[in-house]
Amino acid sequence: MKSFYERIMHIDRRIIYAIIMIVVLIPLIWSLNLKTYHTEPITKIYNRLEQNHKNAKKNGVKPKPVFMCVTYGGSAKPELHPMTRSVLRHCYLRGIPVISFAFEPEAAKIAEDIMDEVAFEYGAVYGKDYACFGFKYPPLPLILGLGTNAKEALKEDVRGNKYEDIPVMHGIRTYDDIDLLFDFSASASWMTWVVYAKSRFNQDIAVGLTGVMVSQAYPYLETGQLVGILTGLKGAAEYEDYLMKMEKETEYSSMREKNLKVYLTLTQANITPTSKNYVDIAERLLRNTPEGEFEKKLKDYYDIAQNLYYKKYFAKELSARESKAKNDAEKKSLLNDILSQNQDKVKELDYLFLKDFKKKYNDLLATSISENKRAMVGMDAQAIAHVVIILFILIGNIGFFLSKWR
Repeated sequence: MKSFYERIMHIDRRIIYAIIMIVVLIPLIWSLNLKTYHTEPITKIYNRLEQNHKNAKKNGVKPKPVFMCVTYGGSAKPELHPMTRSVLRHCYLRGIPVISFAFEPEAAKIAEDIMDEVAFEYGAVYGKDYACFGFKYPPLPLILGLGTNAKEALKEDVRGNKYEDIPVMHGIRTYDDIDLLFDFSASASWMTWVVYAKSRFNQDIAVGLTGVMVSQAYPYLETGQLVGILTGLKGAAEYEDYLMKMEKETEYSSMREKNLKVYLTLTQANITPTSKNYVDIAERLLRNTPEGEFEKKLKDYYDIAQNLYYKKYFAKELSARESKAKNDAEKKSLLNDILSQNQDKVKELDYLFLKDFKKKYNDLLATSISENKRAMVGMDAQAIAHVVIILFILIGNIGFFLSKWR
């Protein structure tokens, strides 16, 4: 019979992997909300954006914009995406304009998608609060061009709008007109920004890096060449913690619900977020509609979405009647005629449409809540995995020393 130390020295590796898998899955399924502490490199970035907001509020002007360079692909997304999202959340919440571009084709699409996604939650409007200029290559002409003539360097955004036609770009001529430049990078591209944008134009730079690259950036932080560093998943978790506290203070939850309602209602009404029409309607509903009239105005677009739902269900009957209609006036009244003749079915469709709408809204809300603390959940899983691995190391050492002692 094997002794105790022999048994612990020869634990099947499949058991070890199974235990680690289980303890990693636990915080991913059930949120543990382990406490995180804040480090100086992250706090400096947070404070810098807050100071931008406070200065603008004090002087009665709009906060200075930030440039955001996204230089990562799918392989680095788990670490860098949560920090990119967190900085966007902070900027949108404080009304800080964001202008993005990328040095890699894959990164350009990642940047555009995350900017739009977070904008829906925070009520940011494309062209007014943010703009995306997509893939720019090679990097050096852009970096130098932004220091002398931003209009010439950027020229046109991903939606085909010219620089001068984008309201958020008005007044941005060089680095002097922005507050901070972010580079979220899985490569050494951030060093190029330091060498040229910082050294030549004295532009303040903050970087978001993967955990394995962070040590390379600390010397630049100590010399003042970097404002701050978002340090891998841990840095993203710290920033998420800051924002969760801020959002509680600003009653963001009710604002998010309102913004998501607008986004879902307009998309259900077939008004796509990339259209100029969407931008105008969203801005009018979110900013220029008195609180008491918001639900009434939004219902107009809910009714449009509902009519599209009716048309989809009664498509065959509508098509058959339209072919027999004598004029346009008669065609316009066809749907109302069909609805009045099928009132029981209309009640059923109303119920199904509302049920589907509520489900989509709840899904959007749940996704928003989970995405806003993705790094914190990841760090919970990482912390528990580290503890378990340390325990296995201790058990292995105990078994080894027992065997030598025997």
